Amino acid sequence: MAIRCLPVKKGTYTVSSGFGARWGTQHRGLDFAAADGTPIYASQGGTIAYIGAASGFGQWIVIDHPTEDGSGTTVYGHMWNAFAVPGVRLGARVEAGQLIAYVGSNGESSGPHLHFEVHPTVWRQGSQIDPAPWLSNATDPGGTTMGQFVTDETNLSSADDGVRMARTQLQVIHTNEPGPYKGWGASPGTVPGLLAYLADRKNGGSYHTIVGRDGRTGRSNDDVYAPWAGGYTANQRGLHLCALGWSDQPRDEWLSYDAQLNSIARILAYNAREYDIPLVRVTSSDIRAGRKGVCGHADTSLAWGETDHTDPGHNFPLDVVLAKANAINGGQSEEDDLTPQQHDMLVRIHRELTQLHPSRSLYRNTSDPVDTAPGFAINADGRSHEALVEVRALATKVAGLENDVKAILAAVSK
Repeated sequence: MAIRCLPVKKGTYTVSSGFGARWGTQHRGLDFAAADGTPIYASQGGTIAYIGAASGFGQWIVIDHPTEDGSGTTVYGHMWNAFAVPGVRLGARVEAGQLIAYVGSNGESSGPHLHFEVHPTVWRQGSQIDPAPWLSNATDPGGTTMGQFVTDETNLSSADDGVRMARTQLQVIHTNEPGPYKGWGASPGTVPGLLAYLADRKNGGSYHTIVGRDGRTGRSNDDVYAPWAGGYTANQRGLHLCALGWSDQPRDEWLSYDAQLNSIARILAYNAREYDIPLVRVTSSDIRAGRKGVCGHADTSLAWGETDHTDPGHNFPLDVVLAKANAINGGQSEEDDLTPQQHDMLVRIHRELTQLHPSRSLYRNTSDPVDTAPGFAINADGRSHEALVEVRALATKVAGLENDVKAILAAVSK
């Protein structure tokens, strides 16, 4: 079921005018009287269809809601500046309960208030319905989910290490790996099932969000907590998303679950806005250098060596998901012209170049790793050059001694 929120927090408003006839005219919305500057929130997830100056409203924001977000259109009017909240602009994706504006008294207004309208389909003058019944089961946007993506289902786990470090560097994608890959179309489980499993601390794992093949989303941990997902450092620095599936899935199979990829993109896009994380792919070397971005569990494993996991696998279409997420945020993704096979080869090359090896000298009796393969090669070149210089110096010295001997013999023969 789609999330639906009140457009202002409980306790911050009074309903000053209802829907219907008023002073000989028809009032086609619900007025929430509130102090100037009171936060306004999106009632459902959707895309901003109109924003800015509007007759009568002074300024307004109109949000179009697709079917998966509850459908219809909502209107928010009378704010002083419809662009006051960063990222709120024409074509931008917003989530239910996301801050979008502040109460004002712009346009034809008798005092600070939010004029709120609901249209059952697209915006069309005269098609408005009474918002009061529509909001009858709406949740308060002031709950613990504010500031983080609002999922379809929540079952919070106690499997965490408490509040994580303030700096969020990464969005990390995982797969749940329910046993060996069983072939195309096999079920990797459901969002409620995985949430229930993760809620049991004894099972030793959790994520922030999870996404099923049907596109449904779930929350296992609030963003402020460090889950048990990818090793200590990754847990402290990352937001962890689990896509239900296997790392061995073919790329074509991943691409066949469009609803899942769309929901993953929505979460990535939201977190990118909320935590200032660029929607770009980062490698293990980028991660160690502190660069922000999106990666897989395999990348954090290579970066910090705290786990040996390889999910979500080189077939996971991260390029497609990032393109979708960038489109949601109105931007463009960085080009990644590597095929999945080339990326896998790059990972293997990185591993070979950075892995430490023991010395193979006959005169060393330890197998402890001491250097990388390139390090040994550079050292071998250095020792070889040193030996060459020393041999040449010795040859010059021998030649000098030979001349001295010849001179001595010549002197003796006289």
